[in-house]
Amino acid sequence: MRKITLALCAAGLFVLAPGIAAADGAAAFKKNCATCHGADGKGETAMGKKMKIAPLAGLAEDKIKAAIDGGVKREKDGVKQEMKPMKDKLGADYDAVVAFVKGLK
Repeated sequence: MRKITLALCAAGLFVLAPGIAAADGAAAFKKNCATCHGADGKGETAMGKKMKIAPLAGLAEDKIKAAIDGGVKREKDGVKQEMKPMKDKLGADYDAVVAFVKGLK
């Protein structure tokens, strides 16, 4: 499917439907982010609770990108938080993950 999509995009014949991007973003989020943030982005995982991660729902796109691009280093309620930059790890899935996180409720 990915080869067909790339070929069609290269030929200018394919318009990516929002549902496809969301599905890819959800899969990439699950693979790279859900261990801490949870599949729903609420941070209600063991690591999320330990690190006192705030829910991702409602974050503006610039805040999502800033966190992915530069990571997060701060202290919240006496707990040091660190998330390494994820942009390179996400690679081609970057925009899809941003779109997925923007859609969290």
